[in-house]
Amino acid sequence: MKGLGYAHWLILVVFVAQSAGCVHSERNLHLEHMKTLAAQYETWSAASKQTYDSARYFKPNTESASVSALALEFAPLVVQEAGGMSSYGDAGEENSSPAMIVDIKRVGMGDSDYDQITYQWLVSKKVRGLRITVGQDGFAAAIEVIQPGASHRRVFVSKSMEAAARAAYGEPLAGRRYAVEPTIESAPHVLVVGTFGDGPIPMGPFVYVNAAIDVAAIRCRCSDSLVDAFSQESVYELLPIDAMPRHDGGTKYQAATSIVQKLRWPSGF
Repeated sequence: MKGLGYAHWLILVVFVAQSAGCVHSERNLHLEHMKTLAAQYETWSAASKQTYDSARYFKPNTESASVSALALEFAPLVVQEAGGMSSYGDAGEENSSPAMIVDIKRVGMGDSDYDQITYQWLVSKKVRGLRITVGQDGFAAAIEVIQPGASHRRVFVSKSMEAAARAAYGEPLAGRRYAVEPTIESAPHVLVVGTFGDGPIPMGPFVYVNAAIDVAAIRCRCSDSLVDAFSQESVYELLPIDAMPRHDGGTKYQAATSIVQKLRWPSGF
């Protein structure tokens, strides 16, 4: 450092000051993001516990021949809160029969491949849905919420998967609520917002849609109902992805890429 002139010292001081400012700014951004995540956790945790005075109930046509046995096995039971926006599941036309679009793919994680079943439907011409990843035991392991335009990607995981993640990885990481969640830095917009029971056999979940048309809760069929009374029961048809109705200017909506690879998936689960 000997022999540095005034100009060089000034440059060094400015550089150190700027570096300190960047670190401070990054720390503030990190804290702000932590606060945002905390607020999201609280919002969706409260939503998943909400009870409904009245709701409509939609169950799949289990005799559908247009989709595979796997799609029928995990087809969800949809519960939509009464008093909200108009009816669930119209297939592009008013007063048409409720319908759900199904797509099945295989996804690789580690040394194993997993079945993923994506279910999509329209509520007041807004796309809603879920993607179920089936674990190696044949039960649903993770269920992603499909909601275009949402600020965060929400996931529910089975209680057994979360238990396996805790056994493998320990307690949740900093700023997270579940052991299966990745670091905030690696997946800042991915949130695990709840768990669901496994049930006695592999089956589709209860999916609760609130009056704002948000998928608010996902639960095992064996769990207690969140609804006091059902106002109406309907049967929906399961259709392959090629039958996805056109909307919003005639385009077809394709569900966002799966995010389960970002989870801390327990080995062998």
